[in-house]
Amino acid sequence: MRLTRQWRGYRLARASTGVRDAFGVRHAPESADLELSTLVDLGITVIDVVVYHPIYGELRGGLDLRSRRDVTHFIERVREERAPLLSVLTYGAHVHTVEATDHETLSAGRAALRELGILDED
Repeated sequence: MRLTRQWRGYRLARASTGVRDAFGVRHAPESADLELSTLVDLGITVIDVVVYHPIYGELRGGLDLRSRRDVTHFIERVREERAPLLSVLTYGAHVHTVEATDHETLSAGRAALRELGILDED
């Protein structure tokens, strides 16, 4: 077993039960709730967020968001703590590792982010 540090404390890492992918996105901090809710509403787990800093390299934050309730608690915590999102370091550009039960669900998530205009396909 492995412990992972996340925004809500330490958790036991769970074995992967589906397929994983990485979605590159770019948006303002105010759109984080919409972005994350869109994914979890489709049945996609948002495992983490990654930004690439020119000095520090890859910075990764554990999320493990599986439901709208998780997203709401995360956004509330960010606001309460007045903690900037990692993506402010990269002018909104970031990557989420995501997981779903099948490739079709991940494709639906990618399409939904594209429709919102925040999928970074470069």
